[in-house]
Amino acid sequence: MFIQYFQNRISDLNPMDQTIFVGNISLKWQNLINQFPLVAESFHSLRRDNNDDLIISRQDVFETIGLPTRIIKSLIWGYPKGMQGTANLQSIVEHLDQIVQRINDYNAGPFTRPRFVETYRILSEIRGLGPSTLSKILYFCGIHVRQNRAVIVDTNVLEAFGFLQDFHDASYESDSAERYYRQIVSINSSARRLNVTPDQIEYFLFELGKQGKRVKTDFVTNY
Repeated sequence: MFIQYFQNRISDLNPMDQTIFVGNISLKWQNLINQFPLVAESFHSLRRDNNDDLIISRQDVFETIGLPTRIIKSLIWGYPKGMQGTANLQSIVEHLDQIVQRINDYNAGPFTRPRFVETYRILSEIRGLGPSTLSKILYFCGIHVRQNRAVIVDTNVLEAFGFLQDFHDASYESDSAERYYRQIVSINSSARRLNVTPDQIEYFLFELGKQGKRVKTDFVTNY
């Protein structure tokens, strides 16, 4: 299959409306709320739905003023119940100043591939900043390299890569920084070709990959 077959469906997607249910604050996040005032402030500013449950959308994260708070909210959006292993989330929050400094340094330009790869490698040395988490932070911080905008590449997106010929070569690079660069170039290239935004492509891949995982799980369970 090729992604162009889904052009109409992709163009109808609005990633900014993707809203994550937070609900009650998990123990993992509560521990950080008790330690870090910025985390407490971030949760305090979240919206509530009609049932008075906490929620957060992509648009909410992008509209957050101040890079440190935006990064915290990107983590809440990505991990509403906390990350696997409390040490990872704790480490990211503890290194927040370092993360912000690196992103600000990169945003000073120029937005070249070598600088992007170097920044990615430095940030990935921080415990907890694996490829999926780091891609979320770079996306919500509006990072781009050349004409390519950073996008989220999580396990669902990776799953979808296997279904579409356009992305078969996007994940074979052994170096994680170079691999992510190739992934965002591939997604951005597809977006330009289909006249949609990169995160519309990413959101479609996310949903496709999630469905693919479900089919695999059902097959194994029922076999």
